[in-house]
Amino acid sequence: MMSSITPLINYLKIFRRNDQSQKNEKYIEGSVLDENYKDDDTDLKIVIEKEKLSESLYFTELKSTIAGFTSLYIQINSEEPFYDYSIRNEITTSTGITSYQYKNIFGDSWENSSGSYIEIPIVSSADNYFYSHDSKRVVLLPLNTIFGFPDWLIYHPNAIPEITNDDYTFNYKDHEGYTNDALDFTFRLILEPVVEFINNLRKRTVDVEKSQIPGKMYLYPHITTEMNKYVLYYNFVGTDKTFFKTAQNPYAIRLEFNYLGAMLEFLNQTIFYEADSISFEEGSGSKKYFFERYKRLVNAEIQLALQKNIANVLEILYYTPKLFLKEINTNTLWDILEKAITGKSLTNIGLNEEDVVLVLLEALSEIEKTENIFLLKLIEEKQDKKSYFSLLYEKMNGQNFVKLVQFLYSVWLKSSFINFDNPYYKDDNGPLTIPYKSQKFAGFYSSNRNFDFKKGKHIEVSEDESWIDNIISAFDPNLGEYVNQIVEEQNKFSYHLFQPMMLTDIEQESPIPLPRLLPAFFLKANEDKAFWSNVITGIEYTVDAITTLSGFGNLAKFRHLQRIVKVATKYKFFDKAKKFNYLAKIRFGVSAIEISSGSLNALLKLTGLADTKFGKSLTEYLFWLELLSLGGEITAAIKGGLRKSAKEVLEHTDDLKKTAKNADELKQIDEVIEHLEETSRNFKIDNFIERGIKSGKTIGKIDKATIIRELHNVTETATEVSRALKKGKIKLEKLDDIDFFKAIKEPGESLEKIKDVLACQIKNKIYIKNNTSLDKAFGEIVHEGKHALDYVNGLFKDIKLLREETKLIVHDKVSMKSFVDKMSDDQVIELRARIVEREFQIAAKQALDFRSVEAMISFIFEKYNKVK
Repeated sequence: MMSSITPLINYLKIFRRNDQSQKNEKYIEGSVLDENYKDDDTDLKIVIEKEKLSESLYFTELKSTIAGFTSLYIQINSEEPFYDYSIRNEITTSTGITSYQYKNIFGDSWENSSGSYIEIPIVSSADNYFYSHDSKRVVLLPLNTIFGFPDWLIYHPNAIPEITNDDYTFNYKDHEGYTNDALDFTFRLILEPVVEFINNLRKRTVDVEKSQIPGKMYLYPHITTEMNKYVLYYNFVGTDKTFFKTAQNPYAIRLEFNYLGAMLEFLNQTIFYEADSISFEEGSGSKKYFFERYKRLVNAEIQLALQKNIANVLEILYYTPKLFLKEINTNTLWDILEKAITGKSLTNIGLNEEDVVLVLLEALSEIEKTENIFLLKLIEEKQDKKSYFSLLYEKMNGQNFVKLVQFLYSVWLKSSFINFDNPYYKDDNGPLTIPYKSQKFAGFYSSNRNFDFKKGKHIEVSEDESWIDNIISAFDPNLGEYVNQIVEEQNKFSYHLFQPMMLTDIEQESPIPLPRLLPAFFLKANEDKAFWSNVITGIEYTVDAITTLSGFGNLAKFRHLQRIVKVATKYKFFDKAKKFNYLAKIRFGVSAIEISSGSLNALLKLTGLADTKFGKSLTEYLFWLELLSLGGEITAAIKGGLRKSAKEVLEHTDDLKKTAKNADELKQIDEVIEHLEETSRNFKIDNFIERGIKSGKTIGKIDKATIIRELHNVTETATEVSRALKKGKIKLEKLDDIDFFKAIKEPGESLEKIKDVLACQIKNKIYIKNNTSLDKAFGEIVHEGKHALDYVNGLFKDIKLLREETKLIVHDKVSMKSFVDKMSDDQVIELRARIVEREFQIAAKQALDFRSVEAMISFIFEKYNKVK
């Protein structure tokens, strides 16, 4: 029986070189320091076994010898050792005459010498210089790979001794749900014809060839086809940066696959397994080259499959990551979805069609400009009067039906359909709150409401206080409907599919937990007898935390907000909390809706005034704030609800102030009003920037007040910069090019070095070029503004505090702690500014300087290359 290819997969994983795997790495590549050394890719390289670096028989560490010196000096001899290495000392006599003394790296004394030397600058830490006793030359090792995702590794055949030039079995879950485990193997052996069984085994066979020569190898392979086989070449890194195999650029590893799906799955497990952490729009040439080849091959295979049948297309898509699906034309994806769900069936029997369709839906929801557009396309009726939604609802089965409902619910929460007054609901008369109750009797579920689809996009809800028709319907649906007509008083209401409902009671005896706020289709799915039979076990929804809400008509408890205030009150006295500004501002979501703990507490106290003119609006405002605090993501719907209700409260500010019993309460109410005024503003900086660019404006033509206004409430840092500019804590100077360079140029610094700089911070001042385009300028102001705020707040003097504070940052779901530990002070300072600039670019819908956190960190390490 063939061996497993798993050791090779682990070896080739693109993100394998994290801290732990670096410790396990056996080999490293070093540059030889001789007369040809140029500190570039043309230098002679040797592969070194790491363990031997500590063995004096093979290497001598030069750290203590060369520390403090700026160069090594080589003398070339006509016999061994052909290279002598020395350090040099400068001596100046009292008469001003300068001479040099040299000391061999293995010598004890300084000597005068008139010989010829080649100077080699010491460009790295002294820790990285070793003398190799095998090659009898000094070797420079690379800096530690601080950021763990390089595009290459040091290949050595002995690093994967389990893999030889042979055929191997690839065990993966295929498009029919089978693996090569013993149980599935036996199952197929029994059920499948011999020819089909042998062919399926052949699909899992991978032919491996590996070079016996060590060297630096690309982790992104060259993809090609040869003799109807799919081939991956992992090539050595050549001096000419050629990514494909040539006679001058041989491969380290060659893999040959009999089946396209097996090759794609191999790439899934070695490259795409953390697709959220990888971007192909930027980075190394090898990465871009790989993805272009990948797209070209897969798109060609899909076009061929489309000429056959939809099953062939879905089979290919099963093995492709969502990252690739989002590269396909949107209309093509909708066309594939339509063909997939309009057939006779949609199942996971044989080809896992349902699994592929769910991934297709996820990709489409992310490709479409808004969640609204995606949902509207789903319910758009086709020629046969059926929408994608109705077809999916009918044909999805089992746990995948549950996943479908769960997925659509998550999209709905981010859409404007969550708004109670959405214009799409103007023809529906269903009330917001619904006294829905589900209970269990003798093993049968019954509820007090019936739900029926009407005219495709609507659901009719009627009262059903009897339970007998539910039980009868389990045996005879027609008889159950007849009984329902006799025993029920038919008060009927109409709801749009996406119309929100708020349950008055969540203590339900239902097969699944019901969130408090949900769309009408959710309760319809909950009621369907087909759905009951499909539910295997209880289902947890990603946003079921919303069930802590206590109903729109009884929102005075606001349990989650109350907990936030208690935590803020408890911790505000601790020194550590003061240092890091913990809970001084409570931040909700990426758009920096923020409020002080004191103001939030005052708002909660004011909810006792429910009978006043502004009580309802205040309660509604807190409802949206509670919803935001639970979800953690500020959607357009939530932001709109906050602004609308804030405006309504502000219509009664005089009444609000009259509730104050003393000066302290009046101060808190003033803070509340200021907060509500900020929230009620409806400026959209992306629209402002777009309009400004179209009219030919640059930042020099925008007045300071407008800049302050536009920055406010975009992100937390943008708001801080806006406030600091408004209060004069930091300054902004817009200058023409000549004045700009005069202001920022350091003594002796060349203009060439700073010619591309758009903005700069010096102490508490931000300098920016007048001709900077608006799509760049605001991000630059936030970037440099962060530096200015750190300066004003004393963090440049308290670097330890700055580093500790930066460790707490989580950007784009990535913690900064491990990077800060390996960064110099300058790199950490720059990291803080780059993060807030990228946050601003995301919130303001501007082009990103870095598509991923990976790219941003790599840039900082490369461009701000100062050893910690």
